[in-house]
Amino acid sequence: MGNNGNVSIFVIVKEPEQALLKELLAGIEEEGIPYTVSSFEGEALNETFKASQLSKLGVAVGVWKNRIILHYSKSRGFGPLFDGELNGYEKERARRIGNNAARLYKVMPLKDMRPNITIKEIVDMVRERVIAALKAKPL
Repeated sequence: MGNNGNVSIFVIVKEPEQALLKELLAGIEEEGIPYTVSSFEGEALNETFKASQLSKLGVAVGVWKNRIILHYSKSRGFGPLFDGELNGYEKERARRIGNNAARLYKVMPLKDMRPNITIKEIVDMVRERVIAALKAKPL
């Protein structure tokens, strides 16, 4: 799904690992949401955040070598939803990140982006994020 301007998920790349990028894009495409790929200069985290602000869908993914960053414009102050380095063999994980980029816009449940995660680990992770958010912005 090619270039649809601002009405798309922005995928910005800088020396991407091609196998991971291919799977990431396939994940977005599986969900039926358009994407636009362009290169970037500068720091990956900041550029991905800026791209999410420019996208009318509010979603951007940055790929720098094997690092993938997923930003959602509506999660201000919480940082990226995903920021991690994937190994070349983690193609299915890259695809799930692409699925989730599209699912953010579609307001659908997200797929697990972490390998071999338990329910307890998910609960702990959510608890940590909620506590951090409450500490950052007290009631």
